[in-house]
Amino acid sequence: MDAYSGYNQIRMHPVDEDKTAFIADQATCCYRVMPFGLKNAGATYQRLMDKVLAE
Repeated sequence: MDAYSGYNQIRMHPVDEDKTAFIADQATCCYRVMPFGLKNAGATYQRLMDKVLAE
């Protein structure tokens, strides 16, 4: 896993993708991967890294 762009490699649950919707240039977009600015993004990333690196 590339830690430099770590947040952008964690897939959002399909049900939650619509909750991250935003409007840009007359189109409605939503994130399919976890964006950096979400409230629990840091905790989710840390929990995933703990599971990946656990012995």
